[in-house]
This record gives sequence, structure tokens and C-alpha cells, in this order.
Amino acid sequence: MFELHLLSALANGFKYYSNNKPAFKTLFFGFADSTLEAWFSLLNANLPTFYSRYAQGTRDTNTIMVLGGIENVTDKFTGKMLTRASNGLLEVGYNVNEDAQVVLFTKSPELARVYHSILRASFEQGALALQKAGYYAVTYEGSQALSPEEELASEEMGVYVKKLNFSCSYTVSIQLTKEAAIVS
Repeated sequence: MFELHLLSALANGFKYYSNNKPAFKTLFFGFADSTLEAWFSLLNANLPTFYSRYAQGTRDTNTIMVLGGIENVTDKFTGKMLTRASNGLLEVGYNVNEDAQVVLFTKSPELARVYHSILRASFEQGALALQKAGYYAVTYEGSQALSPEEELASEEMGVYVKKLNFSCSYTVSIQLTKEAAIVS
């Protein structure tokens, strides 16, 4: 589920920064205002479409795709027992770490830089909402450089690809039915 929550946070942040030029400009340091004006115009002329890995639909060149990753159980509670719910049923649980990768596809290296910066900031803007949703740790892990195959694709097809990595931790709690607690 992390990739769906992350997708929502990133899309909301993108909407904020694409509609707020002063906030957009704060994401970049050391550039002339004329460059930032040009990048803001480039962004708004090329807003991305957001997808999860399995979403239906045709992909545009300007796409941000969120891919769910590996889930690892980190802590199992004693006897898997977590607590007894208010309705008297037992709950079992464990802590989980999960990762997600965000892959952006753009038409230009400048747009890839802009998307990358907005995605990082959007994640930080959405971190509190992710924590309120039940993730007790959410982290931006960094990004990857273009791989040789992707560099070749960008030269021949005009598509630039960048990957960003995110992770989270949360507690899974499963309420057992009365039937599950009966030993026959």
C-alpha cells in the first residue's frame, strides 16, 4: 500500500509546486531568475501523468511511475500477539519495512532535473500525512544515475529516465476472528 500513499503525496506536491512559482523557485539554488522562469514555464507546459505500476492507460513521455517494492518483516511480537481489541478479539502483528521506487520519464534533461527536485520536495511536504496514515518512518533514500541502456534510449528516442528511492516502516495489525482462536 505504500506506493499508493506515496503516489498521492507526490501528485499533491507536484500540483502545489506547479501552481506556486515562489515555492518552486526555492527548490533551486544558484540559478539565475531567468533560468528558473524558463524552468517553471517548461514544467507547466509538460506536467507529468502519475501512475502506479499496474495502472491502466497509455503512457505519455512525461510520466512519473511509482513502483511498489519489497516488504520485509523486521519485528514479530512475542507469540505474534499484539493486543486484545476493544471487541475482545485478539490482534496479531509485526513491524514491516517497505520500499518503493519512483521512475520519471521526461523529454529533456532540464525537465528531469525539475521533476527530480519537485519529487524530493513533494515527498517532504507529504511526510506528515504519510505518518498520520500509519507509517512511523518515511525516508527519501536518494536517486540513481542514468544506466547505460537508459542513456542510449535518451540519445536515440529523446527520453530521459531517473529513478528515486523511498522507504517506510509501519506496524501490521490483524484482528483474528473468533473462529481462528478456537483450537479443535
